[in-house]
Amino acid sequence: MSATSIIGPPLMTTTFAYFTGDNAPFQFPGAPFLLGAVLMLISALLSIRHFKKRKTAQS
Repeated sequence: MSATSIIGPPLMTTTFAYFTGDNAPFQFPGAPFLLGAVLMLISALLSIRHFKKRKTAQS
């Protein structure tokens, strides 16, 4: 949790600045939310995979 408190704000701020700046490939102010959703999906998939392995090991 402390690692996400350190890495999260600069990552999301940089993503927002990149996609709303003058040199952005396209204007997309919702990019940090999309990035957060993708990271959450990856973490959920990793958790599901871990718990499936753990459940089969106990059987």
